[in-house]
Amino acid sequence: MPDAAPDTSLLAATTRLLLATTRLRVRLEEETHTYFVQDAEGGTETAATINASSLATSVFPLFDAKKALATMHPLGRQRKYFGKKDADILQQWEHDRKAAAEKGSVMHSLIQQRLDNKEIPANLEEEYSAELKLFDSFQHRILNESGIEIVATEIPVWIGGLGKDEAKSVAGTIDAVGVDEDGRIHLFDWKRCKKIRARVPNKAFGLGCGPARQAENVNLEHYSVQLHLYALCLKQTLQRALQWVALQASAAEAIRGLSIPCDDVRIVNIYPGNSCYQIFKATDHRSTAWAILNDIDRWSCVAIQRRKRTTSSDGADNITEADLPSVAESPQVNASDEVATSSAPSARRDMIIVPYK
Repeated sequence: MPDAAPDTSLLAATTRLLLATTRLRVRLEEETHTYFVQDAEGGTETAATINASSLATSVFPLFDAKKALATMHPLGRQRKYFGKKDADILQQWEHDRKAAAEKGSVMHSLIQQRLDNKEIPANLEEEYSAELKLFDSFQHRILNESGIEIVATEIPVWIGGLGKDEAKSVAGTIDAVGVDEDGRIHLFDWKRCKKIRARVPNKAFGLGCGPARQAENVNLEHYSVQLHLYALCLKQTLQRALQWVALQASAAEAIRGLSIPCDDVRIVNIYPGNSCYQIFKATDHRSTAWAILNDIDRWSCVAIQRRKRTTSSDGADNITEADLPSVAESPQVNASDEVATSSAPSARRDMIIVPYK
């Protein structure tokens, strides 16, 4: 007999409940961008070792503003920055970066309010009218017409029990989690980028390193690694939440069997200068994400070192393979079609943060 059709309403309701439960257990300290997770009794908090976004970029070269300026084509520089000194251009880049980051944060907040059916202040509705118009189009044409129900927005997720001492953990925030009519889980990541690059001529920006050594050093690859780390975190977060909430057997089984296919992990770019929203299927970096977690001692060290460098110096230095700690290469991971399988080598089966013993 054919398999019974999934009870998608039950799966959606269960996922919503479990993700709501995690909000009570994990919090983000905005100032330091540090995640804290409560223990099983809801008392002691433990800081996550590293966030997923920093961990994802640890396998790619850092952007070196001074080097980029030095190698800029003279005609391009003259056209864009005629008469400006290097210091002025670098200062302008930093100003533009901060302004873009701030606008991106506001846009994320407004999209969350839209999805949660909350009223947006009139001044922000006007200031971000272009972004909201693009998102409304995406919501109608993609979410509504495809039957995707958003069950959680800005949801914190984590995975723990990592490293040689099983004491390291990774956390992050997924912009939106949805469930479609076939019972598939969808991950969405909102971006406000002038341009998302899948590749550049002659691989001019270089390649990644370690498990991402075959990937181009472009933002689509960075985001894709990050999203597949989120996918791994999501499944373990849901499985951990099962221990906090009493569920009927069919609902619990649906979550235990949850899989997140690669084509359900998507980046949605909403930039006011574009005439339409852009949807990018994340590059399949499931094996990259597993390899990073399997060698978390190495890559979390790289990410933390980078953070110290960028906060203590004027320019960001590139970290190459030669700068990495002398840790043995992680074993080759052959990820199956299911993103978060418990069969990955050197990872504990429950993969929980330390307080959950």
